[in-house]
Amino acid sequence: MLRIVGMSVILWLAWMIATAPVSFETTQQGGMSNFEFASAMLIQWVNPKAWIVSVSIVGTFIAIEGSAFERAALLSLIFMLTATIGCFPWLASGAVLRSLLQHPPVARLFNMTLGLGLATSMVTMI
Repeated sequence: MLRIVGMSVILWLAWMIATAPVSFETTQQGGMSNFEFASAMLIQWVNPKAWIVSVSIVGTFIAIEGSAFERAALLSLIFMLTATIGCFPWLASGAVLRSLLQHPPVARLFNMTLGLGLATSMVTMI
């Protein structure tokens, strides 16, 4: 019974994504306002994945001997560098996708493709 409910919810979400209206309301500047950027930065402080990664790194790589501050600073630097490198492809693809989705037919096709992909993922649940 729970399986059927789960499948129904996923199919409903797939339908809602596929048939979502395409609207293009943007701000006057054509980008994010300062409040939205600040909110996005602040929300990272409650991101559970970031906290788990941070605690895991400290627990795994901070040695008992030596200066804890120096080790933490080094690990923070390494983490920021690798996170920047790892996130850059997402940033670049998001910028390209944003420019493509400015065209309503492309945005509609994108929504339909995402909805179909979500509905297709149900094959593993059957």
